Amino acid sequence: MERFFISKSPKSEVLSQFISHYYFHKSTELNQKLDFHYYPNTKNALTIYANSKVEIIDGAHSRTLPNDEGLTIQYSHLFNQIGRAEIIGPFRKVGIVFEPLGLNHFVEQNLGKVIKQGVNLDFSYFGTPFEAVLEEVFATEDVSLRVKLLDDFFCSALLDFQDVRFKEIITYLNNDDSQFSVDTIANREKINRKTLLRLFNKHLDCTPKDYISLIQFRKAVELFHKNEGDGTLTEIALDSNYYDQSSFIKHFRKKTGFNPKSFFNKLTQYGKHSTFWIKD
Repeated sequence: MERFFISKSPKSEVLSQFISHYYFHKSTELNQKLDFHYYPNTKNALTIYANSKVEIIDGAHSRTLPNDEGLTIQYSHLFNQIGRAEIIGPFRKVGIVFEPLGLNHFVEQNLGKVIKQGVNLDFSYFGTPFEAVLEEVFATEDVSLRVKLLDDFFCSALLDFQDVRFKEIITYLNNDDSQFSVDTIANREKINRKTLLRLFNKHLDCTPKDYISLIQFRKAVELFHKNEGDGTLTEIALDSNYYDQSSFIKHFRKKTGFNPKSFFNKLTQYGKHSTFWIKD
C-alpha cells in the first residue's frame, strides 16, 4: 500500500510568474477513503484524475471513485467557502495551481466566459493536445519528467493577458499591506464601483469584496505557517489587515466553521507549497 503527495514549482522562470506549482497525489490503497476539507484561496486550479469518476454531491462537495473513464479535468474557481472532497482509492491525481490571474494568461477569451460554473468537471478548453500531454504525465513516475512535460505544454500555450490595468490592480491587492475596501480600490484607480465589479466578474468570476476577503484569509494562513505558530493571533490579525481580533475571529468562523486557533491547530500542509487541508 502506498500514499504519495509531492508538489513542485515550474522549472521555467517565465511560467513561475503564472503557475504557483504542480502537485502529484496518488494512493494504491484499494477502497481506502481519503476525506478532507479545503479552504478559500486566491489561486484557482485544475485537478486532473486518471481512471476515476468525480461526482459533485452538493456545491463544493465532491466524491471520487475509481473506474475506467480515462481523464477527468476539473476546474475550481475562487471559492469563498469550505470545500469537501471524498476520494476512494486507488487514485492518481495531478494538480496545476495558478498564481492570481495566472490561468488568464493561457486562455484567449475572458475567464468569465470560459467558466460557466463553480466546479467544472469537464474543462476541455485546452483540447486533445493537453490530454495527450497528461497521458504522458500519468505514464511516468519520474517527477522531473512530469514537470518538464507540463512546463513544455504551458510554455507553448502562453498568451499575453491584455488588461494591464486589471493586472496592476491584482498585483497591488496581493502585495500591499494596506487595508482595502471596494471604495478605496475604486478611488485609487479612479473608476466607479460598477466598472470595478465588471472587471472582477470578467477576469476572475468573483466580486471585489470576495477577493479582498480571500486575500485576508490566505495571508493569515500563510503567516501562521511561516511563523511556525510562534506569532500571536493578535499579531496575525493585524498583519493580515483585519481591523481587530474580533473581526478576525468572526471572519474565520464564517470561512471555516472554527475560530482561528482551532483552525490552525487542525490544518495540515501537503507538499511544500500552499496546499492546506483538514482531514476528517
